[in-house]
Amino acid sequence: MIWNALSTNITTQVYYLITNKHCYLCNAPSKNKICPYCTPYISLNETHCQRCSRPTKATLKLCGFCQKNHKKKQIAKIIAPLKYEGMVAHLIKSIKFQQQTHFLHILTSYLCHAIEEHYQNTPWPDEIIPLPSHPKRIKQRGFCQTRLIAKFVQRNLTEDIKINTFAVKKIRNTPAQHTLNKTMRLKSQKNAYQVTKKLGKHIALIDDVITTGSTIEECALELFKNGVERIDVWTLARTP
Repeated sequence: MIWNALSTNITTQVYYLITNKHCYLCNAPSKNKICPYCTPYISLNETHCQRCSRPTKATLKLCGFCQKNHKKKQIAKIIAPLKYEGMVAHLIKSIKFQQQTHFLHILTSYLCHAIEEHYQNTPWPDEIIPLPSHPKRIKQRGFCQTRLIAKFVQRNLTEDIKINTFAVKKIRNTPAQHTLNKTMRLKSQKNAYQVTKKLGKHIALIDDVITTGSTIEECALELFKNGVERIDVWTLARTP
């Protein structure tokens, strides 16, 4: 862990907590977390597959990938309000690699809105499971971004849902996904996860970004083996 970076991160969070009447991007006075001038730079995932949230040119009930890969047990719904490009990609990288966690105030506000909208007429999950990182990766980064996202989301939802943080562990330290091609990503996550505690029947699995989906699919496979009946995924963004 880089202590100077962590100290800066804590100082930054305290600053934004005290002076929160401003835009988290440009610091201009703003009643909202992002001002009207910065809002257009956020890429919304407006047209997408209704199951996996894969960005498409028009809203589809099922995209071609979902139609071809229909399984008896699969993730029921992926909620991804943003596209991983431009400013959104920059903010997520800043959060993960530069400890700029105050940007989560912006990104999780979009996620929470999309979650609340989806569960108006659908049963809420029993609990939230942050997609786990390997302990070595957490030590290197200084924190686990999915646990942090889960906390931001939990405290801003109208529904009271517990976070089951340590129910699933990552037991293999796999290479960072952005360093691998599609084929290698699919292979790298095999047998990487282990369930260590009792889980609810319906869970929400939280991740930061979904690209090929191999990571959450492999984790979901282990969850289904351990009695989970329905898995929804809440993520900040999907790659176009």
